[in-house]
Amino acid sequence: MKHRLFSFIALLLIACLFTACSGNSVSETEQAVTEDDPIVATVNGESVYYSAFAEKMVSIEAMYSAMSGTMSADDLNQKLTEQANSVLDTFIAQLILEQKAEELGITLTDEQEAAVAAAWTDTQEQFRKTVSANYPTFTGEDLDAMVLLALQSSGLTEEMVTQSAKTSALIANLRAQIDAQVSPVSDSEVRDTYQALLQQQQTEFANDITAFESAMLGNAVVVYIPTAHRVIHEWELRYENDVIALLNQLKQIDTEESTAYEDTLAAEQSRTQAQLDEIRREIAGGADFDALYAEKNGGAAPHINYIGAESTRFSEEYYAAAMNINAEGSLAKKFVATNNGYMLLYWGSTLEPGVVPFETVCEQLSEQLQKEKCDENWKAVQALWREEAEITIVTDLITYS
Repeated sequence: MKHRLFSFIALLLIACLFTACSGNSVSETEQAVTEDDPIVATVNGESVYYSAFAEKMVSIEAMYSAMSGTMSADDLNQKLTEQANSVLDTFIAQLILEQKAEELGITLTDEQEAAVAAAWTDTQEQFRKTVSANYPTFTGEDLDAMVLLALQSSGLTEEMVTQSAKTSALIANLRAQIDAQVSPVSDSEVRDTYQALLQQQQTEFANDITAFESAMLGNAVVVYIPTAHRVIHEWELRYENDVIALLNQLKQIDTEESTAYEDTLAAEQSRTQAQLDEIRREIAGGADFDALYAEKNGGAAPHINYIGAESTRFSEEYYAAAMNINAEGSLAKKFVATNNGYMLLYWGSTLEPGVVPFETVCEQLSEQLQKEKCDENWKAVQALWREEAEITIVTDLITYS
């Protein structure tokens, strides 16, 4: 299979260069089967073509090729065969879901139809933002040309992106229909889980403050607070992207005789410092920290962190700034320097030690349990559909030797 795949990948790359890839679905039964693009699997009569499979294997091939010197040829072939089976399994699983969505008459809402229609435009805009961030000096026709090149290199086409968005939405609706059939968790299940979680966290968090902070950062259901923690709202002001790029370049060529790097950094630090001072003045004048952050950051919310007297995961500078804030509802006296700017800290509220009442976490815990129950059911339903499906795999085409 290896030689066939290497040859086919070469053909794919040439095709992508001139046509930006065909964007054909893996299950297009009307596609002509040629010697160079045979059927690698069928699912209930629908085909998975070698071209789609090989395209997914390109990056995997490259990764394992770089590791070829660290393992024997037999081990390498075994790993590649395992990866190939995994890739094909993903194709088969998705095709089964697409078929079930059609069988059950799943359709898109008007809102989803609009999102599908806008998918290609949104993708182009995402590429434009990425290119602009990495090449801040590019504008106008130069930027357009670079975005086009990036899209062509990715192999994405409008047809491919639109079809992918539609398929994802249909499968999401299929999942929602299956989830709706799952019975809700009972009050007793929620209370039993609360008691078990409390016992577990009392032991775990008492011995590991970082575990508690990680649970809070991960939005887990926390029912026990081991020690008092300050809820810190962070406002980071980064240097301009083009300045960061310039600083990185200047740093690489910096010499004792040149002060270009130091002068550029000082100028950007001064500009950023002025922004932070202005934020401080507005807060002192009565502005709400979160509201002001949202106003200046497109409606976004600031990042939230948790720090207590026994916390160990922060730098000395951050710890000192956060713990030396005079009172709840106040800003840190000192800014925290980051690699690419400064951070302003605000003490928003306090988590007091002790047991979190059941009523406080009841809804969150119930939602988590229901999600877990739906996840288990979804896996079981997919396994059943897979078992019922008529699947044929051409093993020789996905085996490395």
